[in-house]
Amino acid sequence: MAHIKCTSYNVRGFNTPQKRSQVIRLLKQARTDICFLQELHFRAANVPKLQTHYFKHWFISSFATAKRGVGIAISKAVPFTLLASQTDPEGRFVYVKGLIGTAKVTLACLYSPNRGQKPWIKAALQTLRLFAEGTCILGGDLNVALNPLLDTSDGVSQLTHAVLGCINSYFAEANLVDTWRLVHPEVRDYTFFSSPHNTFKRLDYVFISDNSIDMIDDATIDQITVSDHAPTSVVLSFSSLPILTRQWRLNDTLLDKPADIAALNQKLQWFFTENATPGMSQTTLWEAHKSVIRGELIALGSKIKKDRQRVLHSLLKQIAEKESVHKRSKAVALQTELSQLRSQLKDHLNVCTARAYQYSQFRFYSHGDKGSKLMSSLIKQRKESMYIPRIRSQSVLNWIWPLLTQNLQNPLNEATTVQMMTVESERQGERQGERQGERQGERQGERQGERHADKTLP
Repeated sequence: MAHIKCTSYNVRGFNTPQKRSQVIRLLKQARTDICFLQELHFRAANVPKLQTHYFKHWFISSFATAKRGVGIAISKAVPFTLLASQTDPEGRFVYVKGLIGTAKVTLACLYSPNRGQKPWIKAALQTLRLFAEGTCILGGDLNVALNPLLDTSDGVSQLTHAVLGCINSYFAEANLVDTWRLVHPEVRDYTFFSSPHNTFKRLDYVFISDNSIDMIDDATIDQITVSDHAPTSVVLSFSSLPILTRQWRLNDTLLDKPADIAALNQKLQWFFTENATPGMSQTTLWEAHKSVIRGELIALGSKIKKDRQRVLHSLLKQIAEKESVHKRSKAVALQTELSQLRSQLKDHLNVCTARAYQYSQFRFYSHGDKGSKLMSSLIKQRKESMYIPRIRSQSVLNWIWPLLTQNLQNPLNEATTVQMMTVESERQGERQGERQGERQGERQGERQGERHADKTLP
């Protein structure tokens, strides 16, 4: 039986590479398999190509301006097969339907507006009910505390009890259950802190179909770190999936330090000295040496990773402790300390970002101008961007179409090709002459104006 962790996270901007790297590394650290992201702030005409080693599938819904934006990211460890998807032109929801192994699931990500939550949530859930099949998993920022007495620090909501009752009934009609509240029925915890109002609220949720609540293993709310929201997660069990395993690969950065290289050389010399006996086969010796050196590299990588994770865990632990006290006291001094700790966390994550940049530069430099898969993919992208599906100008079409049809009827007609080239060169000459004439006229007009101004001066 495999466990899949689903996380809802309002990232408050996902445009810069530094922010994307910080968020993805935190999600990887938490072993998130499926993430529902809100407030990506991508423009619909300029969505970056999201390619990471951890998340394989991306489904994005963007708005015309750099506002809103939601997305679903699925880890490469999840055997996901896409069946259908649906996005919102306003950039507030994205629905994805597919298979995880053999189980049919529907993944939904919502970002509700700050006002008018009731009609918007009703319409979004109605659309989801028509689209969904199988187990439905919904994550999002609803911008509303469904139970103000437990989900807000002051027990007050801007919405009336009638409106909150209607919103809760919409989720009940859609057969969706709040996973965190199901696991923690009486606990008070929050995902958002409002500095102007000095209040905490739980605005981020992960819902699941009520007929699949037996899949829930655990539900948690993490700390507020690189965003103004805290991620909320649920761990689900999929009985149809085998336990996922990962294949080891050599990390090149393990060979950066001369001291580590010297220690590895010493291990290799010791191995061959002890095992290169007269009766030992060279093939057996070579295969055994690969296993030994792989074990040493795994141990070295594990040590470096543990040292790095120790710093990360220490910062997260301090943030969690300060945040827990701040939720109860709301002291200004604690808020200042939390800001400093979060700044230190971002600096620590940026070290990993710089390493990723260095690897990307090395990858492009090592390939150079060689004919490889990297160059092939880049040429394919450039070819697709330069493809001309149609000619918009009717005047160009009127003169080029007869020549094309004549050339198609007689492909070897050299005179037709020469005629087309001549016409095009004449048109280019005419355009250049017109531009030169316009520039000369502008310069002459400027000189005459300057002379006229000089004459009129006293």
